[in-house]
Amino acid sequence: MEETPLLVMEESTSEADYMAVKSFKDVKFVLRIETVKLWKIAAPMALSSLFNFLTISSLNIYAGHLGDIVLSSISLYIF
Repeated sequence: MEETPLLVMEESTSEADYMAVKSFKDVKFVLRIETVKLWKIAAPMALSSLFNFLTISSLNIYAGHLGDIVLSSISLYIF
């Protein structure tokens, strides 16, 4: 019975490492590429946090106009 390795060592051809930076133009190019990659990851997380904050804030504003029993049930729901 042959054993197969868990991790296959293959070179990734989709994204190779950058060439050595030799000029300011190369720095700007690499910085732009890396910034776009970072925003592709960070933007959905930031928007999710913002919408979560807005949802809870609007619920708290609305709950301020309710009675005591309903207000306590909403506070239990949030926490």
